Amino acid sequence: MQEEIRSLGFKQDEGYAQQQVGMEGRVIQRNVEILLQPADTVEHRVAVGVERVAGLFQRATANQVIVERFAVLRVLFPVMGGQAAQFYGDQTAAPLQIFQQQRYAELRRRADPFPVKTLIPHQLQRFPRGGVKLGQVEKLVQRLGDEDLEVEFLRQSIERLSTLVLVQEQEHIALVQKGAFERAVELFGETIRIGAAAGADLVLIETMSDSYEAKAAVLAAKENCDLPVLVTLIFDEKGKLLTGGTVDSTVAMLEGLRVDALGVNCGLGPKQMHPIIERLTQVSSLPIIVNPNAGLPRSENGKTVFDIAPAEFSDLMEEIAGMGVQALGGCCGTTPEHLRLTIEKCRKVPFRPPVAKRRTVVSSFSQAVEIGPKPVIIGERINPTGKSKFKAALRENNIEYILGEGMAQEDSGAHILDVNVGLPEIDEPVMMERVVTRLQSVIALPLQIDTSDTIAMERGMRLYNGKPMINSVSGKMESMEAVFPLVRKYGGVVVGLALDENGIPSTAEGRIRIAKKIYDTAEKYGIPHEDIVIDGLAMTISSDSGSALVTLETLRRIRDELHGHSILGVSNISFGLPQREIVNSNFFTMAMQSGLSCAIINPNNEAMMKSYRSYLALANLDEQCAGYIAAYGNQPAAAPAAAGGTAMPLAESIERGLRERAIDAAKEMLQTVPPL
Repeated sequence: MQEEIRSLGFKQDEGYAQQQVGMEGRVIQRNVEILLQPADTVEHRVAVGVERVAGLFQRATANQVIVERFAVLRVLFPVMGGQAAQFYGDQTAAPLQIFQQQRYAELRRRADPFPVKTLIPHQLQRFPRGGVKLGQVEKLVQRLGDEDLEVEFLRQSIERLSTLVLVQEQEHIALVQKGAFERAVELFGETIRIGAAAGADLVLIETMSDSYEAKAAVLAAKENCDLPVLVTLIFDEKGKLLTGGTVDSTVAMLEGLRVDALGVNCGLGPKQMHPIIERLTQVSSLPIIVNPNAGLPRSENGKTVFDIAPAEFSDLMEEIAGMGVQALGGCCGTTPEHLRLTIEKCRKVPFRPPVAKRRTVVSSFSQAVEIGPKPVIIGERINPTGKSKFKAALRENNIEYILGEGMAQEDSGAHILDVNVGLPEIDEPVMMERVVTRLQSVIALPLQIDTSDTIAMERGMRLYNGKPMINSVSGKMESMEAVFPLVRKYGGVVVGLALDENGIPSTAEGRIRIAKKIYDTAEKYGIPHEDIVIDGLAMTISSDSGSALVTLETLRRIRDELHGHSILGVSNISFGLPQREIVNSNFFTMAMQSGLSCAIINPNNEAMMKSYRSYLALANLDEQCAGYIAAYGNQPAAAPAAAGGTAMPLAESIERGLRERAIDAAKEMLQTVPPL
């Protein structure tokens, strides 16, 4: 086995390595040599697989792997001390990075048994230059052979060696993720407490390439001091973080966390940053910070130099100041002269304070969904209500079933996924943590955390990598006093149910009154109007035939009088009726015409999606009907009805006086019915 591993091109690495404590914000560089006992005397195993990681196919900087061009192999080791090692291979043979995960060994001991496999050399070793060819890894996996070893390879043609191969086991990654996140918050907090005690004026969290790490740092700052918090991120030329985040998704998360300013630093020069800055000014309501490099680096005679001189840099920064940026500076390659000239020129530019954008946005680690421009689909399938298989999955801890429901809804066109895991017989807070972390590791859609248990709600919000929807709060003071502090701390768009201590009003007027109460109370907690979405409550017409009209009026008044956004659990309207999708799909269209912003529906239901797509096309919300054509352009047309209509029984034809149909029916009966 050792020889087979060496055949992949691994080399002994006894020299310099870079040790980075994962997500802790501390980098310690030292000579490191980590020895493991021989593989045949230590029980350890590695699950080999592939993870689709959004955003990894980006060009990284400095000592990070350039995954546009070269392969990556990631290996998790359950070794002594609970270390997780990560191997990177790039053209420059970047140093080995070792991520310390404090709770890793403990979590492994608690995990289910897994077949022992040998895949670790005697010493930690480094990828060869240019990485490893996928075929070689496949051969090794075939040689290992194990029916319990899940192997999947992500095949992606980019340039040269263009395959990403990650080694990990999904079930345990979520457990490690939680421990690493909380450990990061703890360690960031330690640093922040020391700085605050020493007299710091503010907390600057900079050069963040991962939104999850940025969230950990912000929470640490908020929980350990009362200083202003500023965050700057490092984007590539496509406007992406290393882990896939966009300007829109990171702004939504950071504004939800109530940071005081945000922006961009490092990685790019002022020219390359221009489109990123432009987007920041379009979507952010906070002061914007811009600290570019002095252009792009190059090597001259073994020395790294940057390509923009002070005069040109300051001219470009003067232009950026005119875009509405509030704070300017410099990063790599800038000198005192760069900054002196920048200050001199930018003093002439009139200061433009930030403007509130009033956008309602929820986000995941890589996607942002704006509520308002057109109706948003929220997938309802991750919910045990009326679903026996889903209930069984929760009881049996069958997370794969839940992930399958999420992926199916993503494929069917959902924009957000509702996540409700409440059953009386399970530990809902623990299950919420598990499902949220697992879902966000495989699905890019934002999540709606749906629970009446505020402990489960906070657990999900804390570990969520983005700005979630929260379902829900009501007009009851007890509910608002429990939920609004969580939204204030973690950020989110919260669903406000139009009911209170007196129940559900039977009129639109009563529901609007409660909606105003929710808006007013939220404002006292510092939660803006745009972060509230009112549920007008769809009540079944089987018990009250006028309930649909009340709901539709409520939607119109939320839009026209309150200038707010609305949400409905659409299928509630037909509870107790036969052929429910007929009522549901027609009511859905009526609700969208009345201003419905968000619809909680089953996106796998074709009748509902036909209503949605046809409405968008008819309401001029689907440019050139592109979405409609994409969904139905290749489907065969329905077969036309037979000329003259459908066949009619003989007796009915005679009763209606239809002579020709009566003759046809009689002839048919002569062929099919025995004589008297």
